[in-house]
Amino acid sequence: PSAPPQNIKCVSTKSTTILVSWLPPPVESQNGVLAGYSVCYSALDSEDTRPKELKNIPAQTTQILLDALEKWTMYRITVVAHTEVGPGPESPPVDIRTDEDVPSAPPRKVEVEVLNSTSIKVFWRSPTQNQQHGQIRGYQVHYVRMENGEASGLTSIKDVMLADAQ
Repeated sequence: PSAPPQNIKCVSTKSTTILVSWLPPPVESQNGVLAGYSVCYSALDSEDTRPKELKNIPAQTTQILLDALEKWTMYRITVVAHTEVGPGPESPPVDIRTDEDVPSAPPRKVEVEVLNSTSIKVFWRSPTQNQQHGQIRGYQVHYVRMENGEASGLTSIKDVMLADAQ
């Protein structure tokens, strides 16, 4: 083909999947019978940015689900049409981020400072960036009274929302 597939659309359907859809190249640019498609994708903000390619997608297929992707990660996706002679040009790239998900790790370096007989101050650091899987909007601090080394009474929960969260 002398033209790429048209109207490339990408939608993150979950935190680890992207649905890619397209239309064939214009008929006058196909230069033969379409044999199939390939979809190339790479993570832009990940430790592993090597491109991956799904090959031999049947010619009658115009959408495919990319799965086992990294959560809350930006991907660049292109689609190529093939005839028996070989591949045509790549489509313009589409950049899309997979959906947010819950953090996969707890806060780090939790510390407590005693202020007086009825108050404490709790400090912590966010989970590492690659374990956040989205924008951290707040935290919950769970606490319970201790008597003689044993929990006494019900656990209390304090919500701490971050003012600068978007």
